[in-house]
Amino acid sequence: MAALGRVLGRPVVPVPFGDALIQVYLRRIYLKDDTLNFHTFIEEDFLEREEMLTVIDALHKAVILRDRGDMKALETHLALNGGDQETFRLVTQAAADLLPSGNREQQLLQGLLLHLKNRRTVGSMQTDMLGSQE
Repeated sequence: MAALGRVLGRPVVPVPFGDALIQVYLRRIYLKDDTLNFHTFIEEDFLEREEMLTVIDALHKAVILRDRGDMKALETHLALNGGDQETFRLVTQAAADLLPSGNREQQLLQGLLLHLKNRRTVGSMQTDMLGSQE
């Protein structure tokens, strides 16, 4: 929690979990090879929803869309779910920083960070061009 707070530059506080919520997460645990994983999607139609409930949901969907190469859907998703906001980028960076170096998930997050950086660069160039036309 402290590491995430330092990366975000904001206080991060733990949220108490009720027994029902803990049971939901326990049902999502699965084993893959020698690692313990769990599904973070709450609903099965997660990827079909346009607007996400949390930044983590939006981040997860963005990584999946980018990994699939569906850039049109990724751009729509980012526009609808705060992909232009600094908080989104900071959470993405924090998640990437917390993963082991070379980890597949870290590589996916770093790819998304590069995509976000390129979007800001292109957006800034377009704004500069429009401003110079006036």
